Amino acid sequence: MVPGKGSGIDYILGYLRGTGLKPGNRAHAAGRRERVRDFLLFLNLALLLIVGFAPVSPLPANPGAGQETAFPGYAAFAASCLLPGEKAGSGLLSLTRLLPGDRPFSRQELPPSLPVKPRVALILDDVGFVRDPVEAFFSIGAPLTFAVLPWGEYSQYHAEKAKNHGFEVMLHLPLEPLDPAHAPGPGTLFVDASAEENRQRLRANIRNIPGVTGVNNHMGSKGTQDPALMRLVMEELKAQGLFFVDSFTIEGSVALAAARELGVPAARRDFFLDHYGTEDIPRQLEKLLEAALEEGSAIGILHPRPGAAEALAGFLPRLQAAGVRIVPVSELVK
Repeated sequence: MVPGKGSGIDYILGYLRGTGLKPGNRAHAAGRRERVRDFLLFLNLALLLIVGFAPVSPLPANPGAGQETAFPGYAAFAASCLLPGEKAGSGLLSLTRLLPGDRPFSRQELPPSLPVKPRVALILDDVGFVRDPVEAFFSIGAPLTFAVLPWGEYSQYHAEKAKNHGFEVMLHLPLEPLDPAHAPGPGTLFVDASAEENRQRLRANIRNIPGVTGVNNHMGSKGTQDPALMRLVMEELKAQGLFFVDSFTIEGSVALAAARELGVPAARRDFFLDHYGTEDIPRQLEKLLEAALEEGSAIGILHPRPGAAEALAGFLPRLQAAGVRIVPVSELVK
């Protein structure tokens, strides 16, 4: 650089432009400019190819402070997408993301806490003593659960047909009610019976409906309030690898607590769908749907009455549109 001719930057820029050079050096500068221009053109093309074809994993959009995240576990998921040296929420793309080749780390594809679709289980109680109203449910294209009473005229027939149809089958266990005028039917377990008598009767009931995966109670407003009887039932179910669903016929039921104490997979029904008649089934199904959307799952029970299958079938598109899956009740016990 010649003193008095400006700064070093000015000199370099003048050199590249060819100004301030002796005539003998201008041709050399022109060649240098051509090479610089070619190099910059190559660099631009190379960056376009790298950005277009490099295996870049996009970071999920940051919802911002004070806003709800798109799904639970967002923070852990977003952190797993960062490469070494990147900072969460910086909004900048690290140059290491533009490099081709395998990723230098393994990341989670989905956050472990991503919620599953809401689920409902639909149980058809009191199967075994009537034929036509039960037959109507076989036209429903959803995985229902049949709760079959023991010793009925159609108990084994409908249990086998339900299994062949892809439905789940449970024993609908008769338990003593508070009102002795309401007879639960053959195979009932009574609070005042001996433990051995109730145990043998329970085993016979289970054998009467082959292939059952679980049990729920038929009536039992008195039986499900008795801790000793419920403990006996749960001990037997645990020994046979069966789950239990509390039909919850009375507020004071201890059945679920007994199941939890003994480690028997169990659940409790949420709605009797036809408690106020078949014409009320759509309204109760709407409540079941709302519960599933709020809680993640819900269990509904209905009975083989004329028109019940048709009412249920008419509501299935509503469940599907809401993104709710119908599942066997065994998927909801825990």
